[in-house]
Amino acid sequence: MWTGVWDGKTYRDHGNILDIVPGSYLQYSYWSSMGGLPDIPENYQTVTYNLSEADGVTTMLISQDNVKSEAAKEHSEANWQYIFGQMTDMIERGQVD
Repeated sequence: MWTGVWDGKTYRDHGNILDIVPGSYLQYSYWSSMGGLPDIPENYQTVTYNLSEADGVTTMLISQDNVKSEAAKEHSEANWQYIFGQMTDMIERGQVD
């Protein structure tokens, strides 16, 4: 479960791990109160992370399904851009191994 404040709005997100291969793959179900939709199975999204390595470079591919509207898509894209920016900063400062 994730809780916090985004753009001045309190949120509560949760889901379940669906599949995991440590170090290379994670898939989980995801629902957020920010979406304004009832907490029922058909409103859950599936988020998948795939890590691969080639020639000393790690690539992360992230997918997210069941996005219900253009507004939800734009919100999700802004959220991912924020997360990627934070990850980039951490890597560039040497805060990850």
